[in-house]
Amino acid sequence: MVWHELWEGRPDEIAAEIDPDYDHASWSENFPWTRLEWPEDGNPGTWREALGDGSFGGLYQRPPQDESRLWEAAVQAIRTRLEDWDA
Repeated sequence: MVWHELWEGRPDEIAAEIDPDYDHASWSENFPWTRLEWPEDGNPGTWREALGDGSFGGLYQRPPQDESRLWEAAVQAIRTRLEDWDA
């Protein structure tokens, strides 16, 4: 088994360069392919008021170039880890 902590190394450095206040469930985990439509018949605000929104800090969304920069660093970190896993 190989454990890889994605939020160590270059992805974390890039996220901090872009937005020092980023944290869990903020823009750093909000990519176009992870977003959902809001339910028309529900009231997310009511749930959020009761449970909190889950974000520990930072903006909810950043410009696409910031998202791409972080995503590419994360993919490269994982690729490097997989290629060198038995080293």
